Amino acid sequence: MSTVAVFWTRIVILVDTNPTPLRAIESYFRWTRDLPLDVAVMRKPGTFEEDDPGEKARVAAVMGLLAPHVCRCHNLHFDIIYSSSLPSLRRDFHGVASELESLRLECQVDDGRNDPSDVVEHGTFACPVLRWLVIDGRNFMDSCMIDARPFTNASAIKILHFSPSESDDESLSLYQVLESLLKFDKLLWLAMSDIEFDFASGSYQAYSFPLSSSFVTFEDLSDEVLTEYFDVTSAHPEAASFTRCSIDTFDNVSGDCLILEGIAVDQDLTPFLGEWLGSTLYLTNCPGFDDSFLAGLGGIGHLDDNFAAPNMDGLMITDCPNFSVVALREMLDARRRNAPAYQHDDDWFNNWRDNNFDESTVSRIGKVEVCGCGPLISAEDSEWFLANLAEFRWRTTLPDGRTCHVEKRT
Repeated sequence: MSTVAVFWTRIVILVDTNPTPLRAIESYFRWTRDLPLDVAVMRKPGTFEEDDPGEKARVAAVMGLLAPHVCRCHNLHFDIIYSSSLPSLRRDFHGVASELESLRLECQVDDGRNDPSDVVEHGTFACPVLRWLVIDGRNFMDSCMIDARPFTNASAIKILHFSPSESDDESLSLYQVLESLLKFDKLLWLAMSDIEFDFASGSYQAYSFPLSSSFVTFEDLSDEVLTEYFDVTSAHPEAASFTRCSIDTFDNVSGDCLILEGIAVDQDLTPFLGEWLGSTLYLTNCPGFDDSFLAGLGGIGHLDDNFAAPNMDGLMITDCPNFSVVALREMLDARRRNAPAYQHDDDWFNNWRDNNFDESTVSRIGKVEVCGCGPLISAEDSEWFLANLAEFRWRTTLPDGRTCHVEKRT
């Protein structure tokens, strides 16, 4: 097999406490000859929770063997514990990576950068066909915020993990990050995860950073950061996703499609969605999705007797066990009865587009999916949902193992 180069073009290198031998790695690269490569430098599942002070040295040794072959990589993926173990884009990457479409530098913990005093400039690093960039906060500071040109062809960017150290005065400015991202004129998808931003000194107004990304994803961010992001970018993405975020004071969400996952039970979803004008809502593992929230969607007890999420016509619920079938049915029925007869004609669309709609009216919901952990549905309720929805799917499981499955597709 070692004589057939194509067998070795997908290389997985383990850097946990039982690592891939360096001599084996050398052989793999030699056997690939000059073919394009997919390389993953990672740990075995189940080893990310352990303390591993030797990880950095093992990754550095691998990078010493890998560096001459980066120019051949099609996909290059690091997935380790510590940010200080990741290679430095400024120090370890150089030359023209003409095949590189996906570069992922992922870690679980921000414990500082990799040898900040040992940066050696090798000349310009270029990756002209790069499309997908996942980068830790330290490398983003040291590379994209200094010179973003090698990466500006990327259409998808995820920045993850940054926590200011008590031992230094470093901070990651939200405004400097946004200013750097403006250079990515092909950016379609932007994600930020687990970052403690500094934005206290900013005095920016709406449209200060007119980002054009169609899809945004936020994970483990505070409501202050979310509020500031949407204020200074005036972002109107097609889809916005929020995972394990704080939303207590954030009520400026936009996006035709909204995805909420892992929102804690102490987070009130009603004000968050009160002014949202999108059409499709996905909820996954959100304990706060309960009968009280459904009442708000049905116009019961909502501010000024208006409906929350007035334009929503699709609702997808996964692993949300804290609501009842009765409350869901009552909400759908209330919106059905209050929706204008002309909801789907041109007049409705033009009024919605021009913001001339009557805020006391509401869109009828035509598609509902309920999956995963959740309540069972009776035959009577099933008949009602099937009769009043264009698309309907209910496939839930109780902790005792009981399940139900009802489905209607158009």
